[in-house]
Amino acid sequence: MNRVGKNIHRYCTVFAAPTSPNSSLSAWHHHQPNPNRPNTRDTRSHLALRLAGNDLHPQREGMVEEANSILNLMIDKGVMPNIISYNSLLDGYCLRGQMDKVSKLMDLMVRKDCQPDVVSFNTMINGYCKAKNLDQAFHLFQEMSSKGVTPDVVTYNTLIDGLCKDGRLHQALHLFDEMEAQGLCPDVVSCASLLHGLCKNGKVNEAITRFTELERKGLIGNIVVYSILIDGMCEEGRLKDAANIFSKLLSKGLQPDCKIYTIMLKGLCKKGQLTQASQLLAKMEEHGFCPNEVTYNILVRGFLCNNDVTQALQLIDVMTGRGFSPDADNTSSLLDLLSNEQTEKSVKEWLQSSLEH
Repeated sequence: MNRVGKNIHRYCTVFAAPTSPNSSLSAWHHHQPNPNRPNTRDTRSHLALRLAGNDLHPQREGMVEEANSILNLMIDKGVMPNIISYNSLLDGYCLRGQMDKVSKLMDLMVRKDCQPDVVSFNTMINGYCKAKNLDQAFHLFQEMSSKGVTPDVVTYNTLIDGLCKDGRLHQALHLFDEMEAQGLCPDVVSCASLLHGLCKNGKVNEAITRFTELERKGLIGNIVVYSILIDGMCEEGRLKDAANIFSKLLSKGLQPDCKIYTIMLKGLCKKGQLTQASQLLAKMEEHGFCPNEVTYNILVRGFLCNNDVTQALQLIDVMTGRGFSPDADNTSSLLDLLSNEQTEKSVKEWLQSSLEH
């Protein structure tokens, strides 16, 4: 690396210090061009990149505007920002939902002969999806081809997820099929988004059909995707189907985690199958998984709903001993028991003791 290259690298490292954007700004204002310092777009581009990047915290929101000011100053001085700088600023605005500024920045890019790339489009499409402006997201998607930019898996994933969350399942399914037709292989995010959308919109049968197809193609190899389908089945009361898939996880090389155990326990409790729920809880702990606060509260609620107060109180003893607390719903149920004249004296004494502690 020559001397100028080393200087550029050193300045960029200082300017891009992730923990000190204010220091970066001071450094940038201090280091005005002179014969001994590099006056290239790289130095300023990396500063704008750091200021507008993903690591900005809410309290640093003003840094995005500062980065935009620097970018405009670069242009005024005849130093053209590169695509990385523009993309970073686009991301900064998208993260804050400032889509009007995204549109203006996009226009500026084009006017300055910096054509948006796939990262630019993906960033903007994600921003519009988050802002629930799916029509504009699709407009950008269609614009990509006219600009000679090929959508990638991230592009499709973003749109599929946005469509599913908006309940536009037909379009999401069409886009998923189009992605495969274009020779792009769906990944875990693609599959999870589609199956989650189908299950949450009451189309569990279609989710199962899609799941089977994807599994046959070898595209389902992640515990998260199985969790989504099992959750959908449990929500519809299809415990046998859920248990069947759950029982095959180990044979597929997948280790059930706390989340998927909790999903199964919730399904069993909703059906009033508390004996099976207790057995699964024991199995969960045998396999080295500690129930979390959500797990315990689901079980406590199940026992309370089935008027098995004794078992519920025993579980509360266990969970509080492990540092967990009953949630608002369970606390409300316990207070109801305390004020109910038909509640046994021993139960009331236990509840009173617990409340005092």
